Amino acid sequence: MARVADIVDERFTEDVSLIIPPSLSYGGKTTGNDAIKKLLRGISHPKSPVDIATLTIERIAADRDQVAAQISFSWRIPAGEAIPTSVVEWFTFRDGKVAELTVFYFDTARWIAST
Repeated sequence: MARVADIVDERFTEDVSLIIPPSLSYGGKTTGNDAIKKLLRGISHPKSPVDIATLTIERIAADRDQVAAQISFSWRIPAGEAIPTSVVEWFTFRDGKVAELTVFYFDTARWIAST
């Protein structure tokens, strides 16, 4: 199985931008593929609030160098409850690699209230 670092180096530009809603504790804009590596390592960690076993790609739309993917998953809150949620991740490609990834969460109010 390929390592996260190898996958990111192969599929993302070195100067990729990652944009997550600033209302979240880990939100904001970061630049560089190290940010993507950190994100992917974080969500794949067993203590991550993202239950990766439930990740499902619901739909994908693409046009030239833009791809949008709606993804559903369970978000685990500290009380142990799992909250079904969904995001749209908007990918912008340059020279065949992801140059920008913007994450649009649906309802984050319950997550924020649980922390």
